[in-house]
Amino acid sequence: MKQNLGLGQCRCRTIQAQENWVWCVVEAFHAVLLVRQADLSLTWRSAQHLAAQNAKNGVLTDMERHVAVLEAV
Repeated sequence: MKQNLGLGQCRCRTIQAQENWVWCVVEAFHAVLLVRQADLSLTWRSAQHLAAQNAKNGVLTDMERHVAVLEAV
């Protein structure tokens, strides 16, 4: 599991940072699996790319919401 998820690349020094890193990696892997399950014709690399785009769009959407709230105040 460590090798397949790339956990050997973690350079975190504290146990809390290592736990956070592991959860981020597992969440990213799960996001790719969900994209791949939705479209079985996608290659793993394509599913990774699409999952990354989905995550980026989600972050940007949340940022836009926060900016709109701050502007309204």
